[in-house]
Amino acid sequence: MRKSNWIFICILSFPLMFWQCGQNSSSGEEEETMETASDSESDAANDPQKAMEEAMKQLENMQKEAGKVEVVDFRELKIWLPETLNGLERSRHEGQKAGAMGFTVSEANATYKGDGKDIEVTVVDGGGVGLAQMGLAAWAMAEIDQEDDNGWKRTTTIAGQKAYQEHSTRDNSGQVSILVAGRGVLNIEYSGMDSGDAEGLLKELDLKDLARILDTEK
Repeated sequence: MRKSNWIFICILSFPLMFWQCGQNSSSGEEEETMETASDSESDAANDPQKAMEEAMKQLENMQKEAGKVEVVDFRELKIWLPETLNGLERSRHEGQKAGAMGFTVSEANATYKGDGKDIEVTVVDGGGVGLAQMGLAAWAMAEIDQEDDNGWKRTTTIAGQKAYQEHSTRDNSGQVSILVAGRGVLNIEYSGMDSGDAEGLLKELDLKDLARILDTEK
């Protein structure tokens, strides 16, 4: 499964997690009340119910934020993706928009292959909802610095924005991701390249122009 398809599955599943949380909490309350009809009645009404209410409040707040900002037309993001990258011709070029329960994301994707290299570039815009909150850029809320015999992974700062990198020294593959304009994520997955060349890909991509495209939709 390509990462782009995995991203949309995550997005469509994201709001359902809150709904499931509420359903589980409600079921837990009913079971506990039946088992301890008198002594535990208040506990059954407090903990599960409170968890459900908090989850639904978070969902409602995020839905409100999502409605304040329209996502960028994925066709604009497709245009931003270059025809060539690292001397390789673009072999695949697509985009899509999807949504569920008030949440919408827009995405464009391109693949570049040749000379033993494989590069996939994906741009995702979450509009008014932070992609980190959706779990698509969880690294943005963490500090990571790991290394072993197989490679390394770390959070860092690139062009003044929070970023994440990982690289496998065994097969020269990895990933570079960076937040853009506080609402989008640019993700590059590669193979057949060392980490220095992978970082150089960002210099070929016009991050300022991508930020401009995202800002125009605010």
